[in-house]
Amino acid sequence: WNGAIEGLKIALRLGAREVTLRTDSRLVEKQLSGEWKVKAAHLAPFQREAHGLTKEFERSSIVWIPRKDNAEADALANHALDSGDETWDYTM
Repeated sequence: WNGAIEGLKIALRLGAREVTLRTDSRLVEKQLSGEWKVKAAHLAPFQREAHGLTKEFERSSIVWIPRKDNAEADALANHALDSGDETWDYTM
């Protein structure tokens, strides 16, 4: 959920009017789209925040990408998390 939320915030800061959120988390995809209810109480605030952020765009969509097809993005995300470098430039 944190990755989805941060990605949406970044898109808003960059002035995006439309956004497609791509995720390898079936849970995030289904809960954010409203297809699945949020049963775990600790996840509800994340879903609410992400849903609220999507409403800031003129148009938003979410696409699930199987983890096996998302290896490059997963490796980049893990590298960023493992490096502890918070100065990553997302505008590149």
